[in-house]
Amino acid sequence: MKIVIAGAGEVGYNLIERLSKEPVQLFVVDTNPVVLKRLQDQFGVTTDLSNVVDSRFLSRSHLKDADLFLAITNSDETNMIACKIASAAGVGKTVCRIRTVHLEGAKKAESLQSLGIDHIINPVELVADELFKGVMTPNLIESHAFDEGRLFLYGYRIQTYCQFFNQTVEEVKGQLEPYGILPALLLRQGRCFLPKLAQRLEEHDVLYFLCPLQKHTTLREIMGYARAAAKKKRVMINGGGHIGFRLAKRLEETHHQVKVIERDAFRSQNIAGRLSKALVLHFDGTELKSLKSEGLTDTDFFLSVTSSEQINLTACLLAKVNSHARAICLVMQQEWLPIVEEGTLIDRAVSPRILTARHLSRFIRGDRVEASFSVAHTEVLQIHLNANCPLLGKTLAELDLGDASAVGLVAREGQYHSPRPNFKLQNQDLVLLLVHRLDRAKVLELFGRAF
Repeated sequence: MKIVIAGAGEVGYNLIERLSKEPVQLFVVDTNPVVLKRLQDQFGVTTDLSNVVDSRFLSRSHLKDADLFLAITNSDETNMIACKIASAAGVGKTVCRIRTVHLEGAKKAESLQSLGIDHIINPVELVADELFKGVMTPNLIESHAFDEGRLFLYGYRIQTYCQFFNQTVEEVKGQLEPYGILPALLLRQGRCFLPKLAQRLEEHDVLYFLCPLQKHTTLREIMGYARAAAKKKRVMINGGGHIGFRLAKRLEETHHQVKVIERDAFRSQNIAGRLSKALVLHFDGTELKSLKSEGLTDTDFFLSVTSSEQINLTACLLAKVNSHARAICLVMQQEWLPIVEEGTLIDRAVSPRILTARHLSRFIRGDRVEASFSVAHTEVLQIHLNANCPLLGKTLAELDLGDASAVGLVAREGQYHSPRPNFKLQNQDLVLLLVHRLDRAKVLELFGRAF
């Protein structure tokens, strides 16, 4: 697969780091020679010191026969022009990162087609959606759809009040199997691995479940998390920028009590006129006296989503020390995520750059890999077996997948089957593979799939 990435900023760097471990042809275009030199030295990728909006970029040889073009610079306008140029050069598919330009309504598809854009990635929408889910379904860290939305991978953080806390994986599995739910992966202290049956779940672990969509409520009820999700919440949002506004808009539509704190007077007046139910407050979100006077001690959720990591960290720590609220902090640097979540009182950290890079990576799949999702160094891959698969008729016990990889689930004729040693693979089976990144090429080769 031949991929061209325009933009080597933080999002680009994070994505390039992921892709450099995969067997793909990777070309990176940027105007900063220092950044390109660092990428060459660290990852050995091919770089091009060019301006993607220059018409001469159209003649670049690496645009020819490219399967995917990702325009992810910090400029919406640059990204749109770059996609237009790449599309004219015959690139297979274009993906454009757009943050502030609005392409909505009935003419959206027509506008995208005229610009040569196949897909849009909007970091603001991604983050607002992630934060919204964090409020609506507490302790749900992330989710991803498989089997056309009928099956999900849900990652839940284990708290001391969770019914699974201090239970073994075997005990958890026994409770969930009757509902077709399977504990699949365990994330602990930054490491993701296939959980052993005898392992006990600890506080702050993230356990990933393969769960049919219609059984998600059942899963939450068994875990003891359903009641927290059902109640109406008092939410305080520090930061009335694009993310804060979108989040407040969605929350007020679900009848939660929402307060938005914005220290800029003009901005606070602007969003107050655009929100119908949320209360907009004009003060600095790190002023403890003002926070308390506006009901911090009675708040259920406190989210700090300003453009400053320092302000977000300070505001969230103040909220945790002075209330029982769950605190969610917006951070930009990937290295801060485990530090914030495991080294402070803050309940969760969300990074726009990592969310964007992860979403972009979903466009990069190999032959017949229909869906994919990564957790640390482990990937969940969906593949559909056909008559040419060399493993048809073999049992799962006969598969040589290694210690760090496994078959997670098999869908057959609308039914989901938990992996058992004597289970035989058949033509048209939909298989979910749990694969360590280093084993990906070997495992897919076993199934007769080239990357």
